[in-house]
Amino acid sequence: MPDVDRVLIETCRVLKPGGRTIFVATDWDAVVWHSDNRERMAAVMKSWEAHCAHPRLPRSMALRLINAGFRLDGASVFPILNLRYDDESYSKGLAQGIRDFVGRTNDVSVDDLAAWHSEFERLDGAGQYFFSTNRYIFKASKPAGAPA
Repeated sequence: MPDVDRVLIETCRVLKPGGRTIFVATDWDAVVWHSDNRERMAAVMKSWEAHCAHPRLPRSMALRLINAGFRLDGASVFPILNLRYDDESYSKGLAQGIRDFVGRTNDVSVDDLAAWHSEFERLDGAGQYFFSTNRYIFKASKPAGAPA
């Protein structure tokens, strides 16, 4: 959503006084993904940032919520840690989505992108696979005395 502030203001407007909501966001700088080729990993992740309008949104969410009229009721972190690259892991599906998106941007060569994606199977087989990120959860409510 390119206009986050408009979405938050509209959400606050339609929420009844005392109503609660949560917003979940990812800071793409918080991804730790092991690769034997750090430069290639950085290039792929930099290209991936274009998939969203605000790749570091959590850093500004608290202030955005308050400015939209919400009361900030708290925030928490939901960590995701994958030590395996398999069909049950969050990162395997993410890697496929990143590969497909970055492939359409032409920011990374076809060969580098294929090598980036295939590296994870090899790392997993060698017991070296590591992926970690955080999802940031913001709890907010519309003040009870706010206009409906």
